[in-house]
Amino acid sequence: MKDICVQVDGFTVNIRVAAILRNDDTIMVNQLKSNDFWFLPGGRVAAGETFQESLARELGEELLCNFEIGALAFICENFFTYGERKFHEICAFFEVDCTPSFDQNLERLEDAETRFHWLPVAELRTTDLRPHFLKNALLDPTYEQKHVIIRNP
Repeated sequence: MKDICVQVDGFTVNIRVAAILRNDDTIMVNQLKSNDFWFLPGGRVAAGETFQESLARELGEELLCNFEIGALAFICENFFTYGERKFHEICAFFEVDCTPSFDQNLERLEDAETRFHWLPVAELRTTDLRPHFLKNALLDPTYEQKHVIIRNP
């Protein structure tokens, strides 16, 4: 199946899923080594897959373990520019339980392009985590905004 990522009127329209994966007082984040910001692990939705199926597949590929996908936490429409490309990204964020069989040594997952990190919740406010609404949403368990729209130039 092919990822849902198309060019429309000068925008790359991308449908993505991401995991809110907690371990004690940390949250898993990842980063492309060519960037200076972090984001939550996940990936693009493939045609014919549900959000949950896509996230389970992406986490299996990236983290080499099967995870139980929990409740939908947020939907975010994110308009941003990356390099020279304008994006309209639709991302569904899900709570995901860290399974006992998951080897939490994240260095084993690092490759030439990507690194993973257990980010202490206490460092959320000072970390460049994108999209930026996640800082408040992940720090406040009563955060109520379920559909977030972000327009960045």
